[in-house]
Amino acid sequence: MLATPFVLRAFGARVPMRGLIFLGFIFLGVLTLNIQRASTGSSVTQILSGVVPVMVAAVAYPVGNQLLNRAKHAGDEASVLLSDPVAAVLLLTLGALPVFVILILLFNPPLPGVAQVGATALIALVAGCLATTLFLYARNLSRDPLHIAAVDATQAAEVAFALFGEMLMLGAAPPDLLGWVGLVAVIGGLIGFTFQSTEG
Repeated sequence: MLATPFVLRAFGARVPMRGLIFLGFIFLGVLTLNIQRASTGSSVTQILSGVVPVMVAAVAYPVGNQLLNRAKHAGDEASVLLSDPVAAVLLLTLGALPVFVILILLFNPPLPGVAQVGATALIALVAGCLATTLFLYARNLSRDPLHIAAVDATQAAEVAFALFGEMLMLGAAPPDLLGWVGLVAVIGGLIGFTFQSTEG
């Protein structure tokens, strides 16, 4: 989400200032929620082990999505195929496989257990097949930088879903006042994008 304006700028598009303001609200909200998480006992190592891969993905994901968006709007034979979001998800998945092969060869992780395979399959079905298909469909409807940034920003809603999911399913403690402020900032930024995108 935060890398989207820089990625779009590299592709020759600029997110308007109001879009950057909404992204800033969402980013501060996510940052606040993570600070609140750190204060509940998560170690710096645990936080970094989650943050570093996300930072890499935060750049790679919008770059891949924008390459796909450009190809979809190119008006050639390939753009017809890419109009199908399922085909687009398959293309992005195949493109990521060499990276995963290299990571497996470098780190030689142990084989996953049955429970891990089951959990991964469920995530792949819900997040990969369903959510990503809808996400790419919405993202590729427009070339407008504000609308693209708005669609990318919807990923921040995962923070709220994860927070409430942990509370309901894992018995996690509810956020403190700072956490609620962060959650309101995330939702406020998303609502701002919604109204601006509707007006645009």
